[in-house]
Amino acid sequence: MSVNWHNLAIAVSCGLEQERLCERGAFIDEAALVRASAAFIQATTQLLVSPEVAHADLAAGERLDLTGRTRPDVPLSFAVEAKWIRSGGGVRNWPAEIAKDILRLARLDQETSGMTDRALIIGGIRRSVNLTVSQE
Repeated sequence: MSVNWHNLAIAVSCGLEQERLCERGAFIDEAALVRASAAFIQATTQLLVSPEVAHADLAAGERLDLTGRTRPDVPLSFAVEAKWIRSGGGVRNWPAEIAKDILRLARLDQETSGMTDRALIIGGIRRSVNLTVSQE
């Protein structure tokens, strides 16, 4: 049983756009992105979905935004990191944060298998993001 990530992207973007059109844009953030993703997964699979999961391969205090498995005693079916990019997001280094999330997903070893999906879900109110990493 796997997540249809393409359909998740469509469903989540439509759900968040509905919130924006209903003038509830102030409520749209990374948590809303994760909740909308979890709602889609729960509606379309029988996976057990968990938010904010501490994982043995992560540093203390770090958590995966969303995980899912078929049963509590089996490897993860998927692990998700989410990133909500705001316009006017200040001086945050979005490319570095996204790279860190990718590496965090890649280094997961325990409680995973060759079938574990690792997904980075990026949302925001801009149409595109320049992910050029500067040489500092």
